[in-house]
Amino acid sequence: SSEKEEEEQVVDENINVTPVSSSTKSIEAPKCSLVLFYQYATPPWSEKKVALLIRYLCNVGRERNLGGRIRVASEGVNATISSVTTKKDGDTTLMDPTRTIRHFTQDLINFDSATFSLTDFKYIDDLAPDRHFKELKILPVKE
Repeated sequence: SSEKEEEEQVVDENINVTPVSSSTKSIEAPKCSLVLFYQYATPPWSEKKVALLIRYLCNVGRERNLGGRIRVASEGVNATISSVTTKKDGDTTLMDPTRTIRHFTQDLINFDSATFSLTDFKYIDDLAPDRHFKELKILPVKE
């Protein structure tokens, strides 16, 4: 199949992102952080840029062990994302959800600073770990 067909396939299908193997077991008092936001893209993104953003979000979500829902369209993004205190398997370093969720929003700014530097990210920190979404769903939307 051609590269264009692969891009269209990525844009047209919902994606469930499996995080890098990690655990909250043996962590004393794990916490959860959330970020909620929407951001319009002006001018609207091309189909190619939407496909690139979706791939980027998949990679970032997997690496940062994020959960939640991200709706992506050429007109912009609407998301509710969570992070929880975790340890990557084989590592003793704790991943702090407050920092992780802010690194994620910086990842968005790194992807498209003209668009995401305008975003009003709403952060909610120090939640119980059961507030963390267990999976990350990226939902391509045709608006």
